[in-house]
Parts: sequence; structure tokens; C-alpha cells
Amino acid sequence: MMICVLNYSKIPDRTKCIINGEESPVPYINEAIKNLEQLKTKYFIIPCNTAHYFESEFEYNDIKFINMIEETLDVLKKNYQNKKICILATHGTINSRVYHNNKKAETLDFIYLNNEEQNAIMKVITDTKSDEDKKLITKNLLDVIDCVKRREKDVVFVLACTELSLYLEETRKNAIVVDAMDCLVNKTIISCGYEIK
Repeated sequence: MMICVLNYSKIPDRTKCIINGEESPVPYINEAIKNLEQLKTKYFIIPCNTAHYFESEFEYNDIKFINMIEETLDVLKKNYQNKKICILATHGTINSRVYHNNKKAETLDFIYLNNEEQNAIMKVITDTKSDEDKKLITKNLLDVIDCVKRREKDVVFVLACTELSLYLEETRKNAIVVDAMDCLVNKTIISCGYEIK
């Protein structure tokens, strides 16, 4: 089996496009998909939750797309149907409602962060890409989770940003957590004919 990782660093910021109307990432994503098709890859994945907002504009024929959002929603419906779902993600993912508007989300009960909490999550995401102290970033993330847990019962938190996946181990000590990255990886492994260990 061949695994191809296409690291296309010039793709414009997805959140800035959704929120501010800045340059669209779609032409760059489609160029990347075309390159993968030329390499005869069977599947392609995009490990960015926010990028899935543009799914309807993806152009592909001879390759299959494994949808990170839908795989995560499948896990939530199978295991946490009777719990409240709190998506932790970028402003772009939240404002575009890429999880909430998906057809697979119909029976799920979503709850929302307030503006202060959402801004704190966005800061966690941006700080993760910087030289900020990781212990402080972790604390800020856990503080948001604790705030939600104090006012809501039976909550499942979805780590719906690649940067947030880095804090999976710590967040699972404090809450019920589903990592969208894990959901995507597991489906990809199965789709390629392997078993999850």
C-alpha cells in the first residue's frame, strides 16, 4: 500500500475565507486532489475540519473522499446519541456550522460555547502554533471544558481541530472526548483493508 502525504503550505487560511471573505482555499485544494488522482491514490482525506465547509466545491472523479465530519458524526450517533455535543473548533468551523448542518447531525443535541469561551478556544488553537507555554495552553483549554461542564450535564466534547487533537490525553482525564482526527484515521485504516489495533 502506498501512502502519499501532500503538504501544501500555500493553501489560504480557511477561517479567514469563511469569516472575512479572504482568498478561497478551493483552487489550491482542487489542485492537490488532482495531483493525488494522477498518483492513482484510491482515497483522499483532508485533516482539517474547517476545510470541509468547501466540500461541495471539491473536484474529483477517480478517487474517493473520506469525510472527516461525517465519520465523527457517525461515532457520536453510535456511542453518544443521548448526550449533549459540544464542538470545540475554529471560528470558521463553528460559524459555517459544518457539523450542525450535516445531514448526519439531525438527531444530535448540540450545545454551544459563549463568545468568551469560543474566543478562548480560538486562542488555544492559534497559541498551539506558536511558542506559547503548552502547559498554559492546556490549562486554558481545560478551563473552557470545566465551564461547560459546570452548567451542562452529560456533555461530550469534540476536538474538531487538528491543533486540539494534541491535547486528547489531557482532555480525556477531565471529560468525555471524541477526537475528529481519530475518527478520520480509523475510517481510513478500515477503508484500506486493515484492522484497528
